[in-house]
Amino acid sequence: MTRYFKSPDSDQVEEVDAFQVLAILFLGAIYLLFAGLWRHLLIWGLAIGVGLLAGPPWAAIPIAVLPIIHCFLIRKIVADEYLKKGWAEVPDPKLALKEATPRPPTAL
Repeated sequence: MTRYFKSPDSDQVEEVDAFQVLAILFLGAIYLLFAGLWRHLLIWGLAIGVGLLAGPPWAAIPIAVLPIIHCFLIRKIVADEYLKKGWAEVPDPKLALKEATPRPPTAL
């Protein structure tokens, strides 16, 4: 289910949908970097670093498991980040944009 978030400072509306799931599955840490999810990027790097220090057979576990785990969690993670930044969740972006635009005064 797609969720929409509206910026309190502007009329910008962002959606959280299946794009994030596909991006984390195929791009992994690169998506986390460009999305600005620094905490999760750090966790990702630490897990892969520990796997590489443990040796090649053990490195396969975080490399294979991290994208799969994040696929199930990324939509909630991104939505929580928007809410922490003060964005408001809106049910329909078209209605949110209509409410934000000022109406011209009516002439009598």
